[in-house]
Amino acid sequence: MQMVGTVTSQGQLTIPASFRALLGLETPAKVEMELLDDGFIVRPKSDFWSLGGSLKSSVSLSEADLRKARMAFGENLAKRGTKNH
Repeated sequence: MQMVGTVTSQGQLTIPASFRALLGLETPAKVEMELLDDGFIVRPKSDFWSLGGSLKSSVSLSEADLRKARMAFGENLAKRGTKNH
């Protein structure tokens, strides 16, 4: 598939909406560009923040459950610290 984009006087490249949709690009977005002998390739750039939600789980915890888990973690950490001294 080929389309025409526009380069502005400020060097900004407009990627057609249909291409952005196919690539899953939402604005603002970062892209990688690779220079070739006869042109260049533009690819979506992944970063840490784009991974948000990729590790979602069906496990659901209430605020009380989370508080209880934090307390247990802190208590275990404290016990471990006293054993080393």
